[in-house]
Formats: sequence, structure tokens, C-alpha cells
Amino acid sequence: MKTLIAIVFAVVLVLAMVVPAVAAPPPTVTTSVHLDGDNSSFGPIIKVKWEQSSSNSNGTTIPTTYGNVNPPLVKCGTVLVDYYAIVTGPSPDYGNLANVFAYVYSPADSPAPYNVPDDPVNPSVHPNYKYKVDFSPVTNIAAAVAAFNAVPSTALTYGVNNQGTRYTAADILLELNKPEATLWHGAANLTYEQPAGNYIVDVYGVTKAGKMSLIPTSPINTTPFQALENTFSYNAVPYIAIDFTSFNYGAVKTGVDTWVYGDTTMNPTLPNAAGIDGQGQPQPSPKSATVENIGNTWASIDFWQDDMGLNAGTPGINEVYYDYRMGNGVPLTGQPANLVNGVKVGPGSILDNSLGLSMREELDFSILIVQPIAGQTIYSGHLVISPNLRLFTSANPVSGQPDPCP
Repeated sequence: MKTLIAIVFAVVLVLAMVVPAVAAPPPTVTTSVHLDGDNSSFGPIIKVKWEQSSSNSNGTTIPTTYGNVNPPLVKCGTVLVDYYAIVTGPSPDYGNLANVFAYVYSPADSPAPYNVPDDPVNPSVHPNYKYKVDFSPVTNIAAAVAAFNAVPSTALTYGVNNQGTRYTAADILLELNKPEATLWHGAANLTYEQPAGNYIVDVYGVTKAGKMSLIPTSPINTTPFQALENTFSYNAVPYIAIDFTSFNYGAVKTGVDTWVYGDTTMNPTLPNAAGIDGQGQPQPSPKSATVENIGNTWASIDFWQDDMGLNAGTPGINEVYYDYRMGNGVPLTGQPANLVNGVKVGPGSILDNSLGLSMREELDFSILIVQPIAGQTIYSGHLVISPNLRLFTSANPVSGQPDPCP
């Protein structure tokens, strides 16, 4: 019995040794909360934004472009621009967003009627207001992450945090996956005649209580308006359409400069032989030569024409000369052949006046044969008509008649 009592006592001593004399207190964290009408005193934050394009109305599939947009190059055509922004609502209610939208502005050098000073925010900052684009949230997280990851870093414009530093791709992906941030998307068209250049895009966010987004600074806009701003390029592409597939100078006499005039009626659905008809009379309207601007720049016109065999391909010999004119512009006279076997030789023959956006105009041609080939009366050749980009701020005259879309 004495032995058993000793063993029990020993076990009790061992247990007492492993129990702490005093237990450590649990950690205490200080908490706080701010309550107002929409759970925050702050507005949304635009973390990052970009633009892209992958579809137009000309019926062809085009590769996606980021930060720049290609014009459709089709009469009355349009190109769809997709506008994106990743936005966080005010903490802690990140879903408290009522609207995200963008104001878009035409390039600073836009000609009329695209230079209207009707900016809804501040006309002195952006005088060429284009339109407002309303956004919708992309609620599928995987789709939002994939859309963001597809954008080249050079096409992204990041917002600035309270410490004055830019958000990063890592910041964005972390918040998209929580989800703490939401991808918002809007889309709107640019028309074929919308002027080429850099378009300013200001993106705003609004809470359900009407508080606006707050951005400490932005890349371009230093005004106190609460937008994240960037630009995208509507790529400049001069492009024209003509309504004739052949041109007949008719019967001419040696040494006589003979003009054949066009008209201003564009007839693209029925390309025809312009110039002189089979009875020696000028082709009646709308069969005469007409040109139309279907690009997004002003376009000067460049002519390349061969010698129709009159020079026999001999360098330095000019037995034929051409004159060109567009509308009431100054004619370009005494132009030698500058196309040999389909190859452009030397500078083209460029008219001084240019076609305005979506304008159409008549083309007039003349021919002067200095010395024909003995025994030959019929000659044929080729004419190439090319557009050239003319800056909107150019001092050269711009001509043409409007041809509105139906």
C-alpha cells in the first residue's frame, strides 16, 4: 500500500510540472468604422483603363488592336471601339458602384464639324467633345482576368494611389480575383470619316450615392475633374474611291491640248468607261470621272500615267504630256509620263488642292500628243490614281462636295 501511494504521488507531481503557472492573455485588436449615407466618404477609384478594336462594318475579320484603331475604309462604314476600365468601389463596400462612363474627345486639330467646343466638363481643356460612352460591369471573374492579361503593357494607363505611385499589374490581378475590383466595358462606333489622330478618353466612376471617382493625378489632365485620362490613336489612312475603270481621251489632234471633264456624281455601284464615248461625245453624268474621299484624312491626289507607247520607252523622250485638275482647283499642266511597265518613275503628279473628309469631286484630264508614231492612230496605256495624306492644319485648299450617308 505504501508503494502504491508513492507512485500515485509521483504521477501527480509530473502533471503539475507541465501546467503553466499563469496563462498568456489573448491578443486585443483596436477596431473602428465610419458610417455615412453610402458607407464611405470616398468615391470609386479608376485603377487602369485601355481601348481596343476588333470589328468593323466592312465585312472582314480584323485582328484586335490595342491603343489604336484602324478605319474601315468603306463608304459609310464604321469601326467599333471597345472601352475598358477596372474600377474599385469605396472600401469596404467594393460593389457600391452605380455607373462607370467615359467622355471621348476628337483630336485637337480636327476640322469642322468635329471641332465643336461643347465639352460637358470643361471646354477650355478639351474643346472637341465626341460622345459619352456608358459602361457595364463584366461579372465573370475569369473573363475579366483574361481580358486584362491580353492587353500589352504599352496600351494600359494606370491610375495613381494616395502615395502618388502608379498601380501595377500585380495590384490589378490581386483585386480582380478577390474580387475587390471590377472590369467595366463600353463600346461605341467611329465612322469612316471621323478625323484621324489622338482621341482623349476620360473615365469616371460614380457610387450609388452619387460620389464621383477620385484620382489624385492623371497622365494628361491636370484639372481637378475626377477622371483617369489617356489617348488612343485613330490611325491615319488616306483612301479614295473612283467611279470609272477606264478613261478614253477620244479623238485628238497632234499638238492640241485636249481636255475631258468629269462630274460630281459618284456612281460606285456601276464602274464605267469615263471620258469620251463611242460617238465622240463626253460621257453624260453620272458616267464621267469622279473621286471620293473614304479615308479618315484629307487627301491630296497623285497621278501616275504611262506614255501609251508614244515614247517607245526611250528615256528623255516625251512625245506626250498630261494635265490634271480636281474641281475648281489650279490645273497641274505639262506632266510627262511617269509610269513605265507599271513601275512609278520619279515623283508623281500631285494636285495642290485636296479632298475634304467624305467629300466627292470631279476629275478633269487633258492630253497633248507632240509627235505620234507614223502610221499608228490608236494608243492605250494605264493610269494610277493614289491618295496622299494632307494634314488637317495644311494651308493648301480643301475642296469637294458633301456626300452624306443615307
